[in-house]
Amino acid sequence: MERVTFAIRWDEEEPCQLVYIVDNGVVKATTVQSRKGLLVVRYDVEAAASHQLEWSLLFLRETRSNLEAIYQRDGGDRRSLARVTTALNHWSSGGAA
Repeated sequence: MERVTFAIRWDEEEPCQLVYIVDNGVVKATTVQSRKGLLVVRYDVEAAASHQLEWSLLFLRETRSNLEAIYQRDGGDRRSLARVTTALNHWSSGGAA
């Protein structure tokens, strides 16, 4: 097994809610609340050469700026999966690690 840290950060101090994160087709978390400008989820996954991730972040009736999703496996190097300058109401995206 590998230990994954998945994080999303943004500029505003208002919180967001992670609706889901999926790693290689397996739901790893749902309905996670964030702190100010940062959401962090840690979970275990089966070892694999690569991981395909999908996520959805919710912040209804609000805008978030400079969103970035970051992936780290077993305490190794952090890797940026996706970035967006501005999002309104939600951000759903994915990336490979």
